[in-house]
Amino acid sequence: IGYGAGHGLERDYESLLAKAEGEPHWPALAPDDILFVSYTSGTTGVPKGVMLPQQSSVNCIVHSLSHFGFGPDDVWSVPGSSAWVLVMCYVLGLGNGMTTIVPDGGFNLPAYLRDIERFRVTVGFMVPTVLHRAITEIRANQDYDLSSLRMMVYGSSPATPKLIRDARATFKGIKLLQIYGMTETAAGWISYLTDADHEHALREEIELLKSVGRISMSYDCSIRDEAGQPVPIGQSGEIWLRGNTMMKGYRNLPEATAEAMPDGWLRTNDIGRLDERGYLYLLDRQKFLIITGAVKVFPTTVEAILVEHPAVEEVAVVGVPHTEWGEAVVAVVVRKPSHSDVTGQALIDFCHGRLSRPETPKHVVFVDELPKTSNAKLKKGELKKWLSGGAVP
Repeated sequence: IGYGAGHGLERDYESLLAKAEGEPHWPALAPDDILFVSYTSGTTGVPKGVMLPQQSSVNCIVHSLSHFGFGPDDVWSVPGSSAWVLVMCYVLGLGNGMTTIVPDGGFNLPAYLRDIERFRVTVGFMVPTVLHRAITEIRANQDYDLSSLRMMVYGSSPATPKLIRDARATFKGIKLLQIYGMTETAAGWISYLTDADHEHALREEIELLKSVGRISMSYDCSIRDEAGQPVPIGQSGEIWLRGNTMMKGYRNLPEATAEAMPDGWLRTNDIGRLDERGYLYLLDRQKFLIITGAVKVFPTTVEAILVEHPAVEEVAVVGVPHTEWGEAVVAVVVRKPSHSDVTGQALIDFCHGRLSRPETPKHVVFVDELPKTSNAKLKKGELKKWLSGGAVP
């Protein structure tokens, strides 16, 4: 219960105190007891209920505050529903007493930007899809006062180097922090690409922007092959994690839990690689990997090139069954209104010399918008199903 002078809640609070008999009767809780169940996004299939224990959530709060560099005077704003694991972002203030802005109603980008002004937000958070929209909005309407912001945090899905460059140019003087996390780790952030990393990348090592940073102190990370064996540094494979913010398992899915958590490790279903300095590069979700003519193609690699074309507003790349190649690389594109006449062949030609022949899309399909989950992640499984049903000639 919150109360304060002039808000008319003082008497209600006092009456509750008068009715209370002694100390509240807190339930006996063990660190391994379930705090809440959060469902996954369902981008690769049916959402699964992730059982998150008390201690995992406590550890997530402590480690997040440390890595983010939050202080008690910060004002933290996260525009999103609290009906999934993002709720952990709304309780970070339990660890340091900072102010947290909790949104009301459905998400509206201009309203969120105005709230930054109104509440003098110091640190904001956006998923890449929202970040892209925010950049467009700010460039079109430059009267937003974002002077209180000291840092913008982004993550939860892949961000292209172009998006990061645009964010740096738009949010002038504001630090950038990229994070990589998942529901199965209680929204514990697995890796961080710091503002210093952004500066270094933009100054002399642009390829570093394809990284999601270095692994948090909370986790061990191992890159493994299909047999579950570690691979050499620099080689790609599935990302396996071990740490103290892990889920207890999937609700009512013992077989899926056993498959996902062998020997105390978490199999993330994400494909990545580690370089010799410890930077983690996300290549794609394992289920989105395209095998065309026996060659592995990572959709995010193709998307990062296509989004550089001036006509492309958004793009999603998926594999569609093909009689000769096994799968064909197909790009689903939302065109910018100012470039509505661009052709699929023009985009394919743009990829020549920038991508290998297997990576270059065989087809381009134009749509008005891409399907997304409630937390703004692409529904690639839905796209793949639609395209496989005859949307591709």
